[in-house]
Amino acid sequence: MTPGCVYLVGAGPGDPGLITVKGLTLLRGADVVIYDRLVSRELLDEVAPDAIRINAGKVAGCHAIDQNQINTLLVQHASGPRRRATEVRRPVRLRARRRGGRGARSGGHPL
Repeated sequence: MTPGCVYLVGAGPGDPGLITVKGLTLLRGADVVIYDRLVSRELLDEVAPDAIRINAGKVAGCHAIDQNQINTLLVQHASGPRRRATEVRRPVRLRARRRGGRGARSGGHPL
C-alpha cells in the first residue's frame, strides 16, 4: 500500500467567502471531496468537475455515512491505486459549522 495524505478543510459557517486561501487551493486541487450538509453550493462549485464528490451529511439521528465509513473512504482514496506512477491523490474532507459550532446548536451563545 502506498502512503497517502488526507486534507481536512474547514469551510467555516457556510459563507464561501470565509474559507482560507489554502483551503480553497486544496479544494480546487482535490480529486475526491467528502463534504457535509452545511457546505455551501458555492464552495462545491469550486471542486474540479472530474473530482469525486461524496455527501457525508449528518442530521441528528440520520447519517448519510457514519464516521467509520468516512474514515475508511479517506484512507482508501489517499492510498488507493493511481492511474500514473507520478499521480498524487488528494482527498479532502470539507466540513462546515454553524456559527458558534456545537455550542450554538445546544443552546450556547455564539460570540
